[in-house]
Amino acid sequence: MRFSHSHKLMLISNWKCGCSTIAELFAPVTEFDWDRRAECERIFGKDYDQMAHYPAKLMRQEFARLGWDFSEYTSISEVRNPWARTVSLYATVLRAGYEFTFDDFVVNELPTWQSGLQRRWNSYEMFHERGQRIVDHIIRIEHLEEDLRPVVEQHWPDLELDYMLRSNTGEHKPFRDYYTDQTARLVADFFAYDIEAFGYRFEDENAG
Repeated sequence: MRFSHSHKLMLISNWKCGCSTIAELFAPVTEFDWDRRAECERIFGKDYDQMAHYPAKLMRQEFARLGWDFSEYTSISEVRNPWARTVSLYATVLRAGYEFTFDDFVVNELPTWQSGLQRRWNSYEMFHERGQRIVDHIIRIEHLEEDLRPVVEQHWPDLELDYMLRSNTGEHKPFRDYYTDQTARLVADFFAYDIEAFGYRFEDENAG
């Protein structure tokens, strides 16, 4: 989550979808970035780690509490091929010291990331409130420049971004190598909204 009063910009950070890259692109104009994250607590009274992946509906509530009009800000979030995204999450939990096989992770752990406190993992919940999408622009991270450049040119024509920038990337095998037919189907079920709304396929070549 980042925002800019001067540019009337709101970034809703959809976890493991390239949100670090988009946050880094806009860092020069936002009220705080990772190195200035203490500003988040000063402004909202909450730790940045708590708010980093707030869904849009909670950010709208925070803005309202401070007397700011969320609708005056152009909001941006991102999505990612769900099968690649799941592999990225798996790599993250392994680095954190958990010990799962990928199959066990998809079958037994991933469902818990779609409910409760982990609804930040659910794109529909990130973008919608009471069935209405309240995020203005959703960027497919695999098509970063194609999707984001028109938004920037429309709203901030003087802002120059490095569309080749990539932040917080990891190294792992091609995502399709992790899957069995069963786990590929399970991920498709978990992320049915992402697949239908943004046209993702397991066979996509440009996902990573």
